[in-house]
Amino acid sequence: MRVVKWSSLMAACVVAGVVACDEASFPVLPAEEFTASLVGTNEVPAVTTTAGGSAIFAVIQDTILSWRVDVADIDSTILAHIHAGPAGTAGPVIVDLFLASTVNCKQNADTALQIVSSSVGDTTTITTAGAHRLTVGSTPLMRIAGHAGSTPSLNGEHTATVTGTTTFTIPVNVTTAGGGGTAQRFILINVASLRCRVDYTGILAQAQIRPAALTHAGIQNQNADTALQIVSSSVGNPTTITAAGAHRLTVGSTPLMRIAGHAGSTPSLNAEYTATVTGTTTFTIPVNVTTAGTGGTAQRFTSYGATPRERFDSLISLMRTGDVYVNVHTRTNPGGEVRGQLGPR
Repeated sequence: MRVVKWSSLMAACVVAGVVACDEASFPVLPAEEFTASLVGTNEVPAVTTTAGGSAIFAVIQDTILSWRVDVADIDSTILAHIHAGPAGTAGPVIVDLFLASTVNCKQNADTALQIVSSSVGDTTTITTAGAHRLTVGSTPLMRIAGHAGSTPSLNGEHTATVTGTTTFTIPVNVTTAGGGGTAQRFILINVASLRCRVDYTGILAQAQIRPAALTHAGIQNQNADTALQIVSSSVGNPTTITAAGAHRLTVGSTPLMRIAGHAGSTPSLNAEYTATVTGTTTFTIPVNVTTAGTGGTAQRFTSYGATPRERFDSLISLMRTGDVYVNVHTRTNPGGEVRGQLGPR
């Protein structure tokens, strides 16, 4: 049984200068909610991380999509999306949830120092060719590059400890000393930006949108598979498109196809169609072709609707079946660090 909550609205009426108030009521349907638990093991392939998170989405009055994404113990967040696809697959982006501002997180300081050698030991001592002007006992951030011969490699970023006018240590157990390369001190900047922030716990994104706001290109249609090279179209109604290689589509299926760059046919076939697969390298499209053509590509795609309302409905339908997921991307794991399937609460 559907539960209907009732809200009251005091409506003011002005008649001949007299204000009269009557109570009006209207039904408010309860929100339909969807949730996801975001962890690294859900990524494809799985990611080892201590970060985590949660997402909750609500559909209100069938016209507003409200969401909130929270994360915990995550570094350098750059993006968050809704992707189409079931668990265990890597699907296309269909809705943008969060985009970090494009800022630099690190800035070089001082002139790069020429390295003479590293030493065997834990920690290892780096000796530079000249005095570095750093305070003994300070712990600057150092980026080593081009250092050769050490085991393990020291090329990377470290928190160093300054031990002398030409020496500093880094916390690496070196078993074979190396030489050469540079050591560049750097500082962290824009630390308030989530792109640069380390170990962030809190709200990543929250918003309310209506169907018209679903403008991301991905919510309209998404390419699927690799584009097929077309050998030819045929004279006939419908016309048969022959591809240069097997397309892996099921004979009898009716995929959406976008043809581009096809030349010589009358009429032009460069447009989008509902095709019918007739063989391993062939499909037909419902066009009466009087002059055959050659070349170009055929790209299968998935449509999420031609209008904002259709795209909104497609998204909600995918959420109901668990065929979309929330993915949070970081600078360390740009393909995604934590992810979770959205499903009914």
